[in-house]
Amino acid sequence: PKSTPAQLPPVPRLAFSSPIIKGVEGRSLDGRVIVDFKSRPDRTVMDKLLKKTRATLAGAVPSLNLYLLDVPGGGDAEDVKTVLKDAEIPGLVKTIDDVLLDHCLLPNDPAFTDHSLDNEWHIRSCHADKAWKKTTGDEAVLIALVDGAFNVQHEDLKENVYKPASVFKSGVGKAQDAATAVAGVVAARGGNSLGTAGICWTLRLTPIEASRLEGHISLFSALAGLEIALGRKPRVVLFPYALPMKFKEYVVYFDRLAEAANNQCCLIVYPAASEQLLGSKKGNQLVVAPTQPTTQGVSTEFKETSYCLLAPGIHIWTTKSEGYGYESGACLAAGITAGGAALVWALEPGLSAQAVCERLMKSADEKRRLALDKALQPGT
Repeated sequence: PKSTPAQLPPVPRLAFSSPIIKGVEGRSLDGRVIVDFKSRPDRTVMDKLLKKTRATLAGAVPSLNLYLLDVPGGGDAEDVKTVLKDAEIPGLVKTIDDVLLDHCLLPNDPAFTDHSLDNEWHIRSCHADKAWKKTTGDEAVLIALVDGAFNVQHEDLKENVYKPASVFKSGVGKAQDAATAVAGVVAARGGNSLGTAGICWTLRLTPIEASRLEGHISLFSALAGLEIALGRKPRVVLFPYALPMKFKEYVVYFDRLAEAANNQCCLIVYPAASEQLLGSKKGNQLVVAPTQPTTQGVSTEFKETSYCLLAPGIHIWTTKSEGYGYESGACLAAGITAGGAALVWALEPGLSAQAVCERLMKSADEKRRLALDKALQPGT
């Protein structure tokens, strides 16, 4: 009988600690190439690929058949792509750059740090205080936050943290302010006489560390983190990084993960500036833009983008790596929306992801939305 080629062993976590950052969003990372296969390659195919490129296998997203190559010494990724273009590698579809995506957090400039504002404005603006009369959440509802590590021992978060994970082999790294801020608006424990309250007081929040770069995440790390998150079978996946139009070629991978999420009744929430995801027909993705406390209108920084919903996102009092503080950004608006979805599921656990999306959309403040029609793009 013919022998079966040895299967490629799983590579569940990334072999690198973090990429070297020399630029901004959209920059291709030195020495890293993502290869896309039609199906999972066997060991013989991968050995051939690695031999031709002289690279090492640094990570994998098995559900998408994506593999990350690490070029020795941070070599030229274009040389590797050229070699693979001419090589006959069975099942190889294409090679793509590993690029940086930006965290949707706004700077702490004076415009975003007016401490004369009400610390609780966002709670009343989205009517969370009224929702709490019916439910403050349910531990059966699981939200996965794909971000940098956050302070899982924070006094207002630790009771809601559930099984932290990391895409990095070295385990969970140092807590980041941005990730801790997003975690706080979702799940800071209410009713405990401590600093603040998240939208959903009681739930399980599972942190998936996919970035060690404050304010950035690599494309491959993002996809690997989302795959791990879906493996936890959450009701909501929160991804607080922008995926703007210039990254349109990568949307296919996010859509495939969204389809897997839809099959397990899971909603994915993104921040504004991820407008091309609005074209998805999966019905289980929401793109959220932030409103301001003064006018309740969309933040100036996001007026040129498309979105599904508006939610509070400017000057939000929330948890930080150490203590509490103000933060602003579409990532916070996305977090508030994710918390709102958790409240809906706490009351009606039998709803589908599409039904929860529809519930959030239909219960939004219609008058405010119509008043902002100049900011909304056609078809949103």
